[in-house]
Amino acid sequence: MNINAILYAEEAIILVAVRMLDLVGVLQHMETMRDVLEVAGRAARLLFVLPTFADARTRLWGEVKDPLARAFPHSLTSPIRIDVHLAEAARHGSGQRRPTCRASSPWPLADGRKLLSRD
Repeated sequence: MNINAILYAEEAIILVAVRMLDLVGVLQHMETMRDVLEVAGRAARLLFVLPTFADARTRLWGEVKDPLARAFPHSLTSPIRIDVHLAEAARHGSGQRRPTCRASSPWPLADGRKLLSRD
């Protein structure tokens, strides 16, 4: 997110891939965002921090989830998990998830009726 976007935004959703360098990057980005807003005398509300590419079978998920939970205790949502069907959806001409795809199950319905679940 560039400085103009930070200054214009009233709310933000931060996506972070479940990788160690991305964790460091999102924490640095939040510091930059706070600094820019403070200098400008503005405020923006962080709606959600959404982990992506999560794989609960790996140790990395736990190593990234715990620091994210400490840094964003009220904003961290359930992750979008790694799933073959989700990864290959674009190749098959579909931008939508299949009903059997569990990767994006915490996501709200298309019309926004259901909020993301929080773990």
